[in-house]
Amino acid sequence: MRPTLWVLAFFPDDAWYYFEIAARLAEGGGSTFDGIHSTNGYHPLWLGVCLAVFAAGGGAPSIAAVQVGFALVGLLLLLKSLNSGVGAALVTTAFVCASFSGLKIFVNGLESSLAFACFSALFWACVRQERGWVLGLFAGLTIVSRWNAVLLVVPLLGMFLARQPVRQQSQALAAMLVPVCVALGLVWLATGHFFPVSAAIKLSNRFSIAWTIAGVLSCIPLGLVAWRHSSDSGLSRARWALAVGVGAIVVSDIALRRAVVPEIWTLWPHVTLLLVVAPALRRWQLIAIGGGAIGIAVVSWTHRLNPESYSTYAAASRSGQWLDLNAKHDDIAAGWDVGYVAGHTSRAVVNLDGLVNSWEYKRDVIDRQREGDYLDHELRPRFVVQDVPIPLLRSYASVPFKGARLGGWYVARAECIVFRAALSPWKREERVALVLSRDTEFGNKTLTEVREELCRGDST
Repeated sequence: MRPTLWVLAFFPDDAWYYFEIAARLAEGGGSTFDGIHSTNGYHPLWLGVCLAVFAAGGGAPSIAAVQVGFALVGLLLLLKSLNSGVGAALVTTAFVCASFSGLKIFVNGLESSLAFACFSALFWACVRQERGWVLGLFAGLTIVSRWNAVLLVVPLLGMFLARQPVRQQSQALAAMLVPVCVALGLVWLATGHFFPVSAAIKLSNRFSIAWTIAGVLSCIPLGLVAWRHSSDSGLSRARWALAVGVGAIVVSDIALRRAVVPEIWTLWPHVTLLLVVAPALRRWQLIAIGGGAIGIAVVSWTHRLNPESYSTYAAASRSGQWLDLNAKHDDIAAGWDVGYVAGHTSRAVVNLDGLVNSWEYKRDVIDRQREGDYLDHELRPRFVVQDVPIPLLRSYASVPFKGARLGGWYVARAECIVFRAALSPWKREERVALVLSRDTEFGNKTLTEVREELCRGDST
């Protein structure tokens, strides 16, 4: 399948992790990305949505349509939560969606739109001061849609349930646990593990975990301030609780991943906060937000319409198509960040960064830093598919890459590309998209032998 421009523009590599797992589940292949290792590296509710789409014969366009639907539902629920100022919220929404970046927050093949819809339902239920079991059910669905949304759920439920009788609190807790326990039970039945392997890899640094916990706990004083300044109205309390939750997410991202915004699709809580506080903003503040949004729209669309902004995805899809044409049916390929590759070939592609690999792979390979040994002596794939920065290629004859040494592999395909990252669109990064082979059927020169000549002329 040749990806269309909008797929390359909106769907990141991670989206194809979900698509591949859902497709294999729909075919009865189990919870696996590569058909070899079982995995639970996903948010279960979104995987369930993808599974339903693929089981019904849909694909990437259907996923995009579903995401648009969830985004509209979430927006409608937020608007119903506002007592007044709906016009300001709609204008703010228009400003957000006018930019490519704003659209990609919700249309990206990942769980953001679903999480937004679930949390909006919880926000609406809190403003309306619904019964405890209603609050709990929406809270549980929000957590299952994206695990770290618990940082949003806890302050919101705490703000509303603290003033409720014990019976209401118990109902909410019990109802919240139902979808969480069901999701964890299904994940355990499929893989034998409760905790997502992707989260375990990201939380492997104990120092970062300690800072993350400390940072989240530091938001407690903000929560007390919110409690003191919130009025008796449900909307006021919900706004303050949401502000506390977004603060906790920002702090956790900085402490755990050293980034204010790790990925663009994690911005849906920030946008939600903007939409619900927009009616309370003054006109000059809305004008300032609009001016900033217009600037972001111009920059983001200018960047995204440049093919160099998605050149790595396009090259990865072509590498997958090359595997389909040249590799045998039972050949195995491997690489890092291989969602697009796997999504465009029927051959097994093993993900070596571990995010959608097995718990055993994390324990025996990643934790022991044995990626190179595993690749060369245990998995022994016939192909490695990877894009490599040209400076790395030029600097080291062995071409060390994430624990492996690629210099001894034979070059079967090489495509020279120029990439511009969204956060630094002025910077051109030269890379080469490689398909490396263990044997000489498709090329008799190793990467070390040709590394000086690669990308000095046309692609090979």
